[in-house]
Parts: sequence; structure tokens; C-alpha cells
Amino acid sequence: MYTRGMGATDKQIGGAIASTGGALLASARYTGPAAPFVAIAGAALEIGGAITSLFGPNPNNDIASGYVNQIEADIMKPNLAAWESESKTSVNQVAAEQNFTSGWNMVLQLCDNPALGSAGVNCVGDRQRGGKWDWWKMYYDPIANDPNVVSNPLSSVSSLFGGGSSLLPLFLIGGLLLAVSD
Repeated sequence: MYTRGMGATDKQIGGAIASTGGALLASARYTGPAAPFVAIAGAALEIGGAITSLFGPNPNNDIASGYVNQIEADIMKPNLAAWESESKTSVNQVAAEQNFTSGWNMVLQLCDNPALGSAGVNCVGDRQRGGKWDWWKMYYDPIANDPNVVSNPLSSVSSLFGGGSSLLPLFLIGGLLLAVSD
């Protein structure tokens, strides 16, 4: 990990952030109902832009703040906004929760760096449960505790028939109902 003051350029710092985002998303699926949430997580790759220093008394504060500001703007806020605008199915809920977790893991990986000193400690501590800016309360709980989540229609129906994904049992029942109604 490169940090300012230790020979790193903005481009190197940005590259380190982008590669972290890419590693977290390497196993993500890009199709199905979770696609909007995966697309938001893909924005993490845009974090590779330059992180500027304000040259304050502790440049590590600027670096840590840059990390979390980008993660919040590119992942946390859009993820919650997508959740609030999408159909609230259990599949979308899982995808949104995983997207939050990916963003949170980026915070942990980037800020839990001994070279950042107290700035890194505060970067994580201020955003964990009970922190000054509790991201769990702000961005995770509204998704995880949403009372309006519904089961996915096909998964509920298929579970009635042994969990298979085939619609054949529905067609058979539908045909029997038509035959009885004649």
C-alpha cells in the first residue's frame, strides 16, 4: 500500500484503491435482479482517481478522508438509493447487503493501515456501529431491517414443489384445473 509522504503519487494511491475494488468484485455476478446493485459496486473501480491532499498538519487525515468520501459517494449512497427505488425482493436485499459489505470491506482494507496512524483508526472507528457517522445505521440497517421485503415469487412457488426451478408442476396443475372446470 502506498501512502503520501512515503514516495507514493496520487496515481499510485488511486491505483491501489482501484485494485482493491476490483478484487472485491471479482466474484460478483452481473446478471439477474441483483444487476443494479452489482453495477453500483462496480463504481468502486472509479475510486482509482487522484486523491488530493490539503497539506494540513496531518496528511494522513486527508488520505483516510479521501478513501471514505469516495466509498460513501460511489457505493454506500447509491446502493441505498437503488434499494429504495427497486422492488424489495429478498434477492435484491441480499445483493444490496453484499454491496454494503463490499464497501465496508474496502474501508477496512484501506484505513486499517498502520502507516495512517490515528487517521486510519478514526477512519474505521467513526463509521462502525456506534461511531460518529455510523454507516451501519445509515446504510445497512435500512436495507436489512426493511419490513417491506417480499419473497421472490418464483422461489416461493418452486419451494412448494421440492425446490426445483421447473415450471412443469404449475402447468400440470393449471391443466388439471382447466379439465375440472369443463
